[in-house]
Amino acid sequence: MFRFWTTLVSVFLFPLTASAESVSGTVADPRGVPIAGIRLILLQNNTPISSTLTDPQGSYRFEELAPGIYQISIHELGFEQEKSEFEVGTGEELRHDLVLSLRLLEERVVVTGTRTASPRNLLGNSISVITAEEIEAQRGVTLGDVLRTLPGVAIAQSGGPGSVTSIFLRGGESNYTKVLVDGIPLNKPGGAIDLSNISLTNVERIEVVRGPQSALYGSDAIGGVIQIFSKKGTEEGRPRFDLFLEGGTFDTLNAGTSIAGRLEKLSYSLAFRHFSTDNMEPNDFFHNNSFSSLFEIETSRDSSLTLVGRFERGRSGAPGQTAFGRPDLEENSRKRDFALSASWNQTLSDSWQHRMAYSQSYSNVLSEDSADSGPYVPQFEGKEATSCFFGPPCQSFDFGPFPVSSLNATRKHLFNYQSDFFLNTHSLSAGFEYEHQRGTLNDLRATRDNFGYYIQDQFVLAQRLAVTAGVRLEDNDSFGLFASPRVSLSYLLREGSAQEFWGATRPTFNFGLGIKEPTFLESFSPNFFFQGNPDLDPEKSRSFEVGLEQSLAGNRLQSQLNLFHNRYEDQIAFVVLDPSTFEGSFLNTDKSQAWGIEQTLQFTPSANLHFGGRI
Repeated sequence: MFRFWTTLVSVFLFPLTASAESVSGTVADPRGVPIAGIRLILLQNNTPISSTLTDPQGSYRFEELAPGIYQISIHELGFEQEKSEFEVGTGEELRHDLVLSLRLLEERVVVTGTRTASPRNLLGNSISVITAEEIEAQRGVTLGDVLRTLPGVAIAQSGGPGSVTSIFLRGGESNYTKVLVDGIPLNKPGGAIDLSNISLTNVERIEVVRGPQSALYGSDAIGGVIQIFSKKGTEEGRPRFDLFLEGGTFDTLNAGTSIAGRLEKLSYSLAFRHFSTDNMEPNDFFHNNSFSSLFEIETSRDSSLTLVGRFERGRSGAPGQTAFGRPDLEENSRKRDFALSASWNQTLSDSWQHRMAYSQSYSNVLSEDSADSGPYVPQFEGKEATSCFFGPPCQSFDFGPFPVSSLNATRKHLFNYQSDFFLNTHSLSAGFEYEHQRGTLNDLRATRDNFGYYIQDQFVLAQRLAVTAGVRLEDNDSFGLFASPRVSLSYLLREGSAQEFWGATRPTFNFGLGIKEPTFLESFSPNFFFQGNPDLDPEKSRSFEVGLEQSLAGNRLQSQLNLFHNRYEDQIAFVVLDPSTFEGSFLNTDKSQAWGIEQTLQFTPSANLHFGGRI
């Protein structure tokens, strides 16, 4: 029995010893940039014998080969047909690098839509990618600054920098979008998220997936998912060091430094940024310090360990309603957030990869008004505010902020395991997640455990139809079991070429269900006036989406049109149960729907000039 478990553990944790004959290499674009998620099919005598996907570094490997002549075939939607031939000799470990011919409009590889690296044009999802170059061009400071221009995204900010910033995706509520940084969820239990304290420090790219994604990400992904990816060090030898300093009116200061590089088997990137401004009104200041780090260690030829750390510390003033009265000079909020993760990736064979990850995220918001500023009478166009609530004569009423202190602190622990199997034209992913939540909201203390089990299959039929289908079973302490399916289709109707005006035509379709768990307040509040309801159902969404992508003018012009319809059910609302005592609670009483049209245009007249527009 001991020998059996020893053998099982060794097979699970360490790659099998390869035979002498093998072929390996990288897949890159014409600029030499590695491309992840590319399907490679190994053939002998034109008969497929094995397949694999390139890893995040664009690398691939086929082992245990017999001496002979082989071919590698590549045919991804959006990439031109590629096929190369090579010969493997006895005892030879052949190095065979591949360069793909891409369209002038570069096809991006995305991760968030499927939890694996996949070419964008294999997916029926509506996905936007914001690159580091675009972030730099927009001079954004926080996440909300760069999301404003995306289709289907509405950003609401209550004031200047540092004020509460909410996101509304495709007509959903502000807690319907799940936000991740390198796979770490940042939402509070129940989906609430404030973008004002999420900086753009050390960000490589941002992926935005619209539509329900609960089939992969569980609760809170009822309207979509936003994921931030940190930069990785890629340059060997001497590290790259950057320093910037900016200043402006209202005592605005934006300064930071970063260092990144690669040393043998260790790649690293670290960055720090300080941003501060007094804004226009008294006591409307915002100060924020952020630090981000990422270390990736190659523990063996087929495995790696990635460590991520991100810290945000901010403080902002709250002047109050200054339009009708004096500002409050004492009220302020202190925000402290951190996110940590450790993930281990391993390739067990040509057709099996797996990943284990543990993460922890913490959010602490302390709102205080330390002094009683005294009452005052609001003025409306030179007249005192009056009240006739009890009938005439109307009398002036006093208003004044009183000393108050409110704490909202939450912590999430998340463990995830995922296996990816590559079987001919299929890419099958299956995983398990466990999440432990705990929070403090003034006198309320609450905890909750959630389990999620998901499976997804990606495959291509007849080299034209790409299908992604999956389902997740959520076991939540608040509402029990719920299944969230999703299916998306991407069909290459017309291939086109760079020599024709009419290029590739690609219709898409996406359907999915989404869920959102109740907040701690809605489920557990002990207050008589807004009692928690432990029997709440999850809020649900049902979404249909159809789209059309069309390339024109030798692939220099690309148009993407999406039509969507979202239906939200069992939305949680506060209800007064007894008007005489003002007793209230939360019930699943509301429902709503939203539909819309999104249009994206991209024009690339040359390799160094790009125009884009979105509505």
